[in-house]
Amino acid sequence: MAVGQEETYNLPDIVDPDGNSVPEVYIMPMEAQEDQFPPFLRYDNNTRKIIFNPVDQFLMGRIFYFTVVVKEKDSDSILYPYYCTVKIEGESWEFLKNEIILDIVYNITEINKDSSGVLEFSRPVNMKWVEQEFYNMFNIFWRDTTYNKRAGNKENHTLSDFSITEWGADNQTIKFTMDFDEPYLLGLLIKKSDRLFIEIRPDFNYTDLFIDWDTDYMEGATEGMANVYQTNITYYKMDTTTTSARIPLLFDWNNDMMINMRSISRNMYWVIIIMIFVQLVGLLWRKVGLLPLWILIEYMQLVAFMPIYNFRLIPYLYDAFKPSLVSHLIIFDVTPFYDGLDDDFFNDNYSNYWLSVGRLSQAFFACIGILVILLLLHLVFFLLNMCNKGKPQDGGEKSCVTRTLE
Repeated sequence: MAVGQEETYNLPDIVDPDGNSVPEVYIMPMEAQEDQFPPFLRYDNNTRKIIFNPVDQFLMGRIFYFTVVVKEKDSDSILYPYYCTVKIEGESWEFLKNEIILDIVYNITEINKDSSGVLEFSRPVNMKWVEQEFYNMFNIFWRDTTYNKRAGNKENHTLSDFSITEWGADNQTIKFTMDFDEPYLLGLLIKKSDRLFIEIRPDFNYTDLFIDWDTDYMEGATEGMANVYQTNITYYKMDTTTTSARIPLLFDWNNDMMINMRSISRNMYWVIIIMIFVQLVGLLWRKVGLLPLWILIEYMQLVAFMPIYNFRLIPYLYDAFKPSLVSHLIIFDVTPFYDGLDDDFFNDNYSNYWLSVGRLSQAFFACIGILVILLLLHLVFFLLNMCNKGKPQDGGEKSCVTRTLE
């Protein structure tokens, strides 16, 4: 029979010739051919009709098997099977399955000086599920510069806190912040690194992490085959179970030690300014010259630029040096009148020291201002000197200054 063609077969009336029992009819799969039972077969026991109605085009060219069983109602041993075959006309379909396996990896792409960072997956994942299972799925720890498997130091350190600040709308990025017990001791070395690790816990079932695979169906003629049904299935699998990244210098201003050192630095700023003015007044009062004051300022200027040399300091020590910038006339945290350059730095050392191009420009314009003042003072005294050059003799012409005073 053909696809789309409905056929009805009427079974003949069945009578027990001995009259001992009532005959029954069953439709069953053929033994050893259970998977070839026709899904389009229906049997009406009242009318004894077998109805065939194949409508699926993928049935073409296939052969199906079933069994008509006649048995006595009161006996399970007396039965008569009749084996039947149904063949659907047409050329059979060829089923092809093309599996594509795509790897997913995750990496710590950023760790910033403010203890924030970014974890990124290489492909979109089920972010709603990640929100619920993140801390169950991942083990988060850090290793210091002394970690060495061969030497026997295999200690992993825990963080004080690890918080998610944003679940990416792109289903790939996760932004986080971290707290360490002593953040100011991390990231100090250049050739050896403290590292943050994010690992998937062993034996954790993370299959729900993947977005359901996409299945594409393609039907059509293929060379050598009349009818082809191809299924393209894309699977995802995790290609890595751990990632790590170098921890840089951390300027965590929520840490108690960092808060205290910044407070001391602010106060020392004013202490140094007062010390310079007191020494200036004392030297002028004693009339011994200003050489000690100039030596103090010169050494302070040298000290002020030590943090921008090619080495690293403990983060709170950068604040300890900042009051010395007064000697360079760098006074304001935010540049007056124009703050557009306050976020521009020459390199990381300047950034760690919080010495931006804008703050350096304060020293430049302060020097220009002092130069202008000195030039004006010289001009005033030059004019006074010129006016007093013609000092009169007795009865002579009075100078311009004398006339002015009169």
